[in-house]
Amino acid sequence: MKAGCKGIALWSAVCLLSLSHPVSADTPSEEQTVRKGPAPAWVQPEKVPPPVDKKKRNGSRVWLLQDEQTNAAEQTSYHHYARQFATKSSVENDSSITILVDPAYQRLVLNKLVIHRDGKEIDRLPDQEIRTLHREEQLDRNMFDGQLSVIMVLNDIRVGDVVEYAFTYEGENPIFGGKFMDSFGTIGDDPVSALSYRLLWPRDREIQVRSHNSDLAPTQTTLPDGTTEYRWTASNVRPLIPDDTLPDWYDPWGWVQLSEWKSWSDVAKWGAPLYNTGEELPDEIKQEVARIRTLPRQEEQIRDALWYVQDNIRYLGIEIGPNAHRPHTLSEIVSRRFGDCKDKAVLLCAMLRDLGFQADPALVTTEGWLKHDNWLPSAWAFNHVVVHLSLDGKTYWLDPTEDNQGGVLGEIYFPDYHQALVLRDDTIDLTEIKAGGYDKTVTDVKENYDFPDFSGLVNLSVETVYRGHAADVMRRNLEDYSQEEITKNYRSYYGRDHDNIESVEAPEFTDDRSRNIITCREKYVIRDFWKSGDEEDHLEGKVDADIVSERLSRPESSSREMPYALDYPSRVNSVIELSFPRSMNFDSDSETVSDPSFHYSFSATPDGSRLTLRHKYEARADHVPSYRMSGFLSNLDRAYGSTGYMITVPDSWAKTGGQEEPEKTAAAPQKSASWKKALVITLALGAVGVAGAATFLLLFAALSFRMQRQAKPKPASPFQPTGKPPGA
Repeated sequence: MKAGCKGIALWSAVCLLSLSHPVSADTPSEEQTVRKGPAPAWVQPEKVPPPVDKKKRNGSRVWLLQDEQTNAAEQTSYHHYARQFATKSSVENDSSITILVDPAYQRLVLNKLVIHRDGKEIDRLPDQEIRTLHREEQLDRNMFDGQLSVIMVLNDIRVGDVVEYAFTYEGENPIFGGKFMDSFGTIGDDPVSALSYRLLWPRDREIQVRSHNSDLAPTQTTLPDGTTEYRWTASNVRPLIPDDTLPDWYDPWGWVQLSEWKSWSDVAKWGAPLYNTGEELPDEIKQEVARIRTLPRQEEQIRDALWYVQDNIRYLGIEIGPNAHRPHTLSEIVSRRFGDCKDKAVLLCAMLRDLGFQADPALVTTEGWLKHDNWLPSAWAFNHVVVHLSLDGKTYWLDPTEDNQGGVLGEIYFPDYHQALVLRDDTIDLTEIKAGGYDKTVTDVKENYDFPDFSGLVNLSVETVYRGHAADVMRRNLEDYSQEEITKNYRSYYGRDHDNIESVEAPEFTDDRSRNIITCREKYVIRDFWKSGDEEDHLEGKVDADIVSERLSRPESSSREMPYALDYPSRVNSVIELSFPRSMNFDSDSETVSDPSFHYSFSATPDGSRLTLRHKYEARADHVPSYRMSGFLSNLDRAYGSTGYMITVPDSWAKTGGQEEPEKTAAAPQKSASWKKALVITLALGAVGVAGAATFLLLFAALSFRMQRQAKPKPASPFQPTGKPPGA
């Protein structure tokens, strides 16, 4: 299932209508779908504003006009735009127009294509070449929607030209039973000289209007035939430049929503018959259900039914024709062994109902826009289908499109989609969603550095335990990568810190899917752990808690007006043990950072020839409010500064193995004064009873390359493109 929303048109995809629609036996040819012709008689032409002066332009993209007009009674919409080509780059990159049309029910009429140059108007439409392509825009998501791309490559476009064009859509989606839904933007990421939206509304029907992040209000006029004309207009609309890394639920854009649906109950009554067909289970599914029924516990039966759909029905959406909103039949789904979210949800519901459970499809949006009921009731408010399950007075949410999930019922991961519309005849309103499995998601990494001597040779063994959703993600990675790729990726992951590292053996994985725990064990040899340091006659070696430091990511700018998204849920623990060939006089150290958005703790515990470093990080929220950014960044820097250690030893130890005794006692530990608090470790080495020891002062460098300025924090993982920093 796909969301649909008509907003401000983009040049490269002028009207991206993402709803697929029913195909009748009379589906027209491409020639019948697209034609050139005049605008409808009810359209009121809008005049193109003059070009924008160079001093007043904001970037190379300049919209002079964005005009949309809709006639609800005739199910027709008119779209009129004018674009100023202000720079050479805009001419090179944007001299084409692409319009998407669904030939199943829509007709596209090209009304105008005019070039404004030096005070003259050049009519290009009669001679303009029109190309049509079946280009699946969502093929990378395994979805086919059958839309047609209508492309016009513009000839002879020059800097200073204004391109004016207009087109009309005829026809609306019949699957909605004539219910009207639309939306338009009031502020986008480009400046607009003149913005207009006009709606002609029949007198015997009711329309709801809601503004989002906008105070733009319409004028209303009653026409002679009783039609109500709504008109929204704005001039010199400034663009919105959003901050980076926003939470998915945060919507800074200005837009207006229109809907004829009166309530969410009406939407549920529309959707329920599409999913609840009462079809008999295919024989193959009957046999599977019979096997599942033999399991002793209800929770196990539900989980096995979920696993069957996840593991045996691959995700692929053929959303052409009536199946844009209606699932395929159970027999089709099972025989083809693929389906989209609608298909997989209806199959899982059928299996669970046959097992005696109350299970219903539920519509959600993965974008977070539906939070706190901020949408008007509309079938366009959703882009995904999941399963709502009731058991012993408790509610569970299941997503059969997920892959390789593990865990017991109640601990299975389910994202915070905020609210859902359960497709039942008795549904009255949206249902709040409680996210699942967040408290079970954790990654524990234990690294053992064994130093047989001080020559630079180090044996490194690693044990990583993934739990909850972290195990789900790793299980998918293991399915997608070969053993050779996994070995190389893991070696490259540690190779970021250690140049000369070799795998002793391939990583070994054990998977307890029932408990949703994956354990990975690795072994490496590092041959040049020690490097020449800044101090003369000394060597340096570093160890980092990468799995923690990569979650301490900074926004691109510390000055922001919008919330900053955090990777959530995220809970990681790192234990690093260093075992040396002799007793070491390390100092204990610790650090705790408690921020409303995250908690971090660190400790260094010496024990003779062993030093243990412990790091813990947990995200407490999915975002940081803008008013707390200063404190957050300060705490972030404090935490980040403790995630790395640098150790120095005399370079003579590489030859002698460190057997001679130092001459002076060790200095006390210190903290650096750099902008990012970098931990300073003073390392003293000496045998018991020796009067003095040499003083070695270590300043752990800031290592700014580790402070990833990434678009959004990503979990630490070896499954990153080679040569790129984690999370890039």
